[in-house]
Amino acid sequence: MQIATSLPKILNDGLCRKKLFFEALQERPESMSKFFPYDEYLPEHKVFQNKDGSYGVVYKVEMLEHEPMTSREIVESVSKLKSWFNLPQNCVLQISYEQNPLSSRDNVFEEMESDYKNGHPVASRIFNTRLDQFKGTCNTPGQFMPLVRALYISIKYFPDQKRGGDLWSVIRRPEVTLEAEAKKALREIRQFQHIIADFESNCEIPKAKLNADQLLAYLRRVFNPKTAYKRDFAKYNPNEPISQQIVYNSPVLSHSGIVREGVKTRTLSLKTSPEFAYPGGMSYFCKLPFPFRLNLAVSFPSKANIKRFFDLKEFFLQNSPSARSKRQQEEVLAVQDRLARDDRCLFITFNITVEGKDDNELDRRTREVLNVFHNQLEAEAIVDEDIGLGLFLNSLPLGHSPEADLSTQRFVRMLRSDALNFVPIFDSFRGMDNGQQLFLSRENNLVKFSLLENETSNHTVVIADSGSGKSAFIINCIQGVKRLEEEPLVFILDKKSSYPMVAEYFDGDLDVFGSDDELSFSIFNGIFDENKIRFLTNYLIAAVKLTSPNFEIESEHIDAVSDALRLAYQSKVEQNGLVYLDEELKKIHLDQDVEMSMDDVVVELGTLQGHNKYEAVASKLEEICQKLGPFYGSGTYAKYFNGKSKAKSKNTRFFVYDLDSLDNDPVLRTLISLGIMEEIRRQKKLPENQTRDVFVIIEEMGRLGTIPEIADMVTDFAETGRKLGMWLIAIAPRAEHFFEGDVGRAMWSVADNFILLQMNSDNVEYLKEHSSLIDEANSEIIKSLRTKKGEYAEFFYMNKKKTRQGAIRYIQTPKERWLAPTNARDAAEATKALYEFSDCKWKALEYLAEKFPNGSDYKG
Repeated sequence: MQIATSLPKILNDGLCRKKLFFEALQERPESMSKFFPYDEYLPEHKVFQNKDGSYGVVYKVEMLEHEPMTSREIVESVSKLKSWFNLPQNCVLQISYEQNPLSSRDNVFEEMESDYKNGHPVASRIFNTRLDQFKGTCNTPGQFMPLVRALYISIKYFPDQKRGGDLWSVIRRPEVTLEAEAKKALREIRQFQHIIADFESNCEIPKAKLNADQLLAYLRRVFNPKTAYKRDFAKYNPNEPISQQIVYNSPVLSHSGIVREGVKTRTLSLKTSPEFAYPGGMSYFCKLPFPFRLNLAVSFPSKANIKRFFDLKEFFLQNSPSARSKRQQEEVLAVQDRLARDDRCLFITFNITVEGKDDNELDRRTREVLNVFHNQLEAEAIVDEDIGLGLFLNSLPLGHSPEADLSTQRFVRMLRSDALNFVPIFDSFRGMDNGQQLFLSRENNLVKFSLLENETSNHTVVIADSGSGKSAFIINCIQGVKRLEEEPLVFILDKKSSYPMVAEYFDGDLDVFGSDDELSFSIFNGIFDENKIRFLTNYLIAAVKLTSPNFEIESEHIDAVSDALRLAYQSKVEQNGLVYLDEELKKIHLDQDVEMSMDDVVVELGTLQGHNKYEAVASKLEEICQKLGPFYGSGTYAKYFNGKSKAKSKNTRFFVYDLDSLDNDPVLRTLISLGIMEEIRRQKKLPENQTRDVFVIIEEMGRLGTIPEIADMVTDFAETGRKLGMWLIAIAPRAEHFFEGDVGRAMWSVADNFILLQMNSDNVEYLKEHSSLIDEANSEIIKSLRTKKGEYAEFFYMNKKKTRQGAIRYIQTPKERWLAPTNARDAAEATKALYEFSDCKWKALEYLAEKFPNGSDYKG
């Protein structure tokens, strides 16, 4: 009776003290550091000691890029987390996922600026503009704000608090008591280290343990969200408790949350366990385009505790006649059955803290989070107005205590098999380790990108519908590699080229075939070794096959062409005072290239009739001379084989070949394409280019013809290029081009980079049917790719081993847009600007970017 009458007074006094404490905390928020759990770091044991006597460790975990994962891979990945929930009862597990805006002071920006300082000046300037664009969107809420995600695991261990009950423990000397307590502490630390060792050995996901400096940096970023992006803080001081080194700016506290440097918080909690939990559901939170922190706190009740709870619940449900009770009884029996099959019941506190500058922003973001809970996870969540601050503090690494759950009853009972599905292990595409360019993933990760990341091959296939932005994207990649200190050579085979402006800015050569101008190369140029003779022989035989498809090539024809080439070269060499000896080509050195033509070869074919070797097959020589008729003298194609070429600078490292006018002539188109490939190899062999990378971009791959000679040359070129740093980039609007023609099949087989932009469903289904690279997951991603004119183009990247794959969003800067105009009106404006600013091409680009940032035809 006395207890009953005293209970209201006890409760009122307790509430009064809590209210006074909270009011004092609001008036002097800097004093909250005294109530953080952190005490010190024990470097010799690599664990944290907390003020309540517990010990803890914090890991940073490498997350999984969820987009390209198949359903089987997702299930397997989630099932590997089972060991996380096997901790003993005196431990608490915390899983903290955070999504923050990227800082303009982030290391990635400094690395990208410093890595490539001596590349082409135009490429460097354009990239710096791109870098400034990304820096400008950091900390700026919006669709394209770069985000960075991280996942932390905290394990907190509570030592056994039982004391010895013998009399001597009370009266023994203090030094003996101190020694006993020290031994006990060491014993508990060793016990905790055994638990950690078991956890680490069973955890298959890469992770790294945080030290005091790293944990302190994390906590400071939480409590100083603006200052942390502007300056560096002092290093961890081991002589002061960690709690006193966290808060630099006084926060404003309230029951619903905390305001730190003007950034307000609001906390939402999972109210009930969802009826259906599935692997991969937590990836929906990656779609939220704003900062938030997600916390999953897990405590491990005893089996006896859980058994009492379900037995009691079952007892009352048995005696209730309602249909609802019967249904709940069935659920309880199902849970008990799963517990009997080695499942485990856990106490889960699941909450999300969103941030915003004002209530309107918080309301908008709260609705988006609730939408994920209600519509994607099919779970009920509530906004915690009364204990938002407490949940915020308890969600800090090592900040959770089971006592807090018992005081607020916020935890949800959940089976371990279901809890696995609530681990936020998923991230967006992170890109490459190194890169020459920066993009965004579709979920706003900053992505480093490079076409040179693969270990063995860097040949690339690009498939996209017309107008999807494939040329603009490839130009961006080329502009990125032009930042390399040893500037690479770039060769482009195109139709109605998108590249003339790029050639202007990179001091390149443009060849438009079909005009009366001289070509920039001749197939007869170069060092005449046996490889050159072999190529020219196959080249001329291919020319005969193209013009006379019914003519049967015999070995005598091939021998005659080969010998005629040798004799023609010998004749030219002798004209320069040198000798051809012993029917063998010798190494020679000339001040200039020897100029030959098809006429010289045909003349030598005529003289072969006097040689003993060919007396019996004179008719064969006449046949081959006749079939080569279109390529010499006044023949249809003679002007392309006259051996003349226009002078070019040795500093030219950008070449564009426009094959548009050759579309109606498959013979010339094929031969010119073969000749260009040989010219590329000749350029690569020059002394000044032997250590440079070479990129060959072939637009409209299907236009190169289907004869085996080109396929063989592409395959040979790709295999040779693998060793010499020569890389093919083949582009086509239809997937069939890479599976139906010899050239396409050869290119698909040697490629290691696969880039897919927006394309129709038929293209995707065709790829899925004909290539094992396209599976259930990435086919759906490819179908979802979109290009929005004036805004962005999305593309999907994967390598042949599928170790790197993900969707990326390419957002053009105005300068990049004007580097390669994609329509006639823009091209005319670009040409006009170049004429007006002929003294400085960069000024022309700046003028166009400022006057027409979205293109001249943009209606806004």
